[in-house]
Amino acid sequence: MWNHEKQARFDYLRERLGTLTTSERDELDTLYQELYALEAVAHAPAAQHAEQKIATLEQRNRQLAAFLEEREVFLQRVKKTVEELKSEERRLRQQYAGILAQVTLDASSIEVS
Repeated sequence: MWNHEKQARFDYLRERLGTLTTSERDELDTLYQELYALEAVAHAPAAQHAEQKIATLEQRNRQLAAFLEEREVFLQRVKKTVEELKSEERRLRQQYAGILAQVTLDASSIEVS
């Protein structure tokens, strides 16, 4: 367990880093390892929560990507349908213009007595 005494010893050894004996360096390394282990334990719940959140976001991203792909296919179908309808409208207008032209020709050939 990390306590005030360990913290004081850790601070002392860190301050003397350039002048430590081999055993003091080993002691400082051991204190670092203990501190890192305690921090890992302390941060584990937050890290686990972050991992779960990331997994959830990745799943949502996959769902959105699939949705966007499906929507793109739908929009392509809509565009194709609109083009087909425009083409049909042009054909009908031409047909109508042809009928009107014929009616005009027929009407002009009728003699009024």
